[in-house]
Amino acid sequence: METLKGDLKGLKIAYSPNWGYAAVDPQVRHIVEQAVRVFEQDLGCIVEEAHPGWEDPADAFAAIIAMESDLVGMRAMADKLGNQMTPYLRDFLSKPWTAEEFTNANMIRKAVCNLKASAAFETAALWSDRLPPVLKCIHGDY
Repeated sequence: METLKGDLKGLKIAYSPNWGYAAVDPQVRHIVEQAVRVFEQDLGCIVEEAHPGWEDPADAFAAIIAMESDLVGMRAMADKLGNQMTPYLRDFLSKPWTAEEFTNANMIRKAVCNLKASAAFETAALWSDRLPPVLKCIHGDY
């Protein structure tokens, strides 16, 4: 807290406890809720619960990872290593990815980025227990 500069009173912060879809460890949720109360009660911030407005993008992001990977090389490595690779990675590499899946995933990525950007203009900060434990301010010297 000592790294914060200036008065935060009235700063509007959007907070999502779970992005509207994600499972959160109860201990993590409790700690984050305590931190939210500090921002509200001790620092005078206006913390509003908000959800980003998209479904779980995990499948789309997996397609983006596949699109950006050397699938041929990784599949050859999987053939050599077999069960030394995790079941998840073996399943990931055995999937016959399509151009349509890559295109759809890229569209979902763009939609997520656009929604994040539009939310940034409505609040000074976005805080979530699904992000690293920092307060990322959009404007100001905080």
